[in-house]
Amino acid sequence: FVKIDQRMTRAMNRRLILNLLRREGPASRADIATVTGLSPAAVTFVVADLIAEGYLREGDTQPGASGRRPIPLVLNYGGHYAIGIKMNVGTLGCVLTDLSTSVLSSLTVEYKSSKPEDVLDAAEQAVVRLRRTAPDLHGKLIGIGFSMPATVDIEQAICVQSRRFQWENVPFGRMLQQRINAPVWMEDDTLAFALAQHLFGLGRHHKVFTALALGVGIACATVNDGIIHRGAHGRAGKLGHVTHDPHGPMCECGRRGCLQAFY
Repeated sequence: FVKIDQRMTRAMNRRLILNLLRREGPASRADIATVTGLSPAAVTFVVADLIAEGYLREGDTQPGASGRRPIPLVLNYGGHYAIGIKMNVGTLGCVLTDLSTSVLSSLTVEYKSSKPEDVLDAAEQAVVRLRRTAPDLHGKLIGIGFSMPATVDIEQAICVQSRRFQWENVPFGRMLQQRINAPVWMEDDTLAFALAQHLFGLGRHHKVFTALALGVGIACATVNDGIIHRGAHGRAGKLGHVTHDPHGPMCECGRRGCLQAFY
């Protein structure tokens, strides 16, 4: 049993309205109430907050035959910015984007070793440099996404295990957040790729799809009705560690003959 209080209801309504406008484009307050089933008063209240916070703006009305035309609401993609960091072998690939994920600037930062402290130093340096490039008209940094090949506790932003980088139970999200004073989310890199496709890419208009990633490793991620399939222990989709030949070459996971050892 989950108790839903006023704060949770407000957060759910915000997400409902933002996702509707992201998927369907501009809509009036009345249209939003009709589609979502929310009361006009609830829509007005939530929309006022989102406009004040810079996430929505009122668009231009289209000329009509007579009477006042409804004012369309549109997502203000340029109202804030975010930072994405992907941990690769030896480097961090970093981007500054607006809320539509359009890249405003990017850079690559090397780290001394894969020890969490060295990666943390490189990530902090990247955030500082990217923040300096943010356009003056953009609002605040709403958060940082950090992805790496790993099993991740997304609720606590902890790398539970990354065999490639020899991390176990590293609370990297909290460590970085303390350094840069902004929210940090962590995710497995393949799952992050699938999530990006679901929100902004080719997966937007598909209820079920699978994203396949081929790089240093091999992995896939399935999105079903907007939800990423993680498996019982967060390891679903790790195709690279399916045994191809038990007598094959050694894999980074410590076993022989994994598929990615042949890639």
